[in-house]
Amino acid sequence: GGLTVPGRAYEIARQGLALRLPEIDADAGALGLAAFGRYVSGCGGNESTRSQVAQLARMLPEVDAAGRVDPLGWFFATLAMREAGGAPWTAWSTALRERLLPVFVLSDGRAHVPAERVRFAASAGGDVFATSVAIIDLQAPYRYIPLAR
Repeated sequence: GGLTVPGRAYEIARQGLALRLPEIDADAGALGLAAFGRYVSGCGGNESTRSQVAQLARMLPEVDAAGRVDPLGWFFATLAMREAGGAPWTAWSTALRERLLPVFVLSDGRAHVPAERVRFAASAGGDVFATSVAIIDLQAPYRYIPLAR
């Protein structure tokens, strides 16, 4: 049991994935989701996907003006860059570690990420949410099986 999708509708949707997106200003989350979706659907080799990866490579993880990190926003970008591999992935994963590891604090011998150090975490579940999304990003290199190439 699944949803049956007419072949024509499926093909139109799949072709749309490979279209070039309008430039997305300063939003690695949306761009990463679009790029990872293309990898999942088998469009990773398309010029438009390579363009998105190049754009993500210019948007490496950074701490914002308030001193916060955005591991939730970086999640799909992290997965897309991991699929891209090579120099873009190396630069992304290095920047990710350099931004995320310093936000962990030790308390009673255990490490956690305070919610105030993570964008959106205070309203989304506090320290548990903040720690969880940071860990999931840091585990991306080995937590998920790479997609077939």
